[in-house]
Amino acid sequence: MDICSTADIFGVTVNAGGGIHNIGDVCKGLACEAVSLINKMEKITMNFKSYYWEYIKLILLGLAIFIAVGLTLSIPLWLLWNWLMPHIFGLPTINILEAFGLSALITLLAPRPLDLNNKQKTNAGEAEEKLEKVLQDITSHFQA
Repeated sequence: MDICSTADIFGVTVNAGGGIHNIGDVCKGLACEAVSLINKMEKITMNFKSYYWEYIKLILLGLAIFIAVGLTLSIPLWLLWNWLMPHIFGLPTINILEAFGLSALITLLAPRPLDLNNKQKTNAGEAEEKLEKVLQDITSHFQA
């Protein structure tokens, strides 16, 4: 038995105007508002869960792509190490994960600058002129 049904049995009246005649009406109104509030909170929680779940999926996908690309790019290092280092320097062979870690370590110790405006100015005309000048200098030495 909840508080609303108990109040209905005793029929305690409330002088609060607005059509409320007993404590049961107050409880029913509060229960209705509480259910409404709980529904709103559940909707907000579901929106946050779906909102953050999208970010979590995106982060996991990025991490998986990073690892896949990193392992793929570590294969040449792995093959060259296992082919050359044991025979030349007597070092042990490594596995693909160790090659991935080694390539990450090399990248951390010797980073390359990231230039997003990598528009190399190739002046083919200047290169050809320099080549012609060098060839003329070389051929001038052989002329008598």
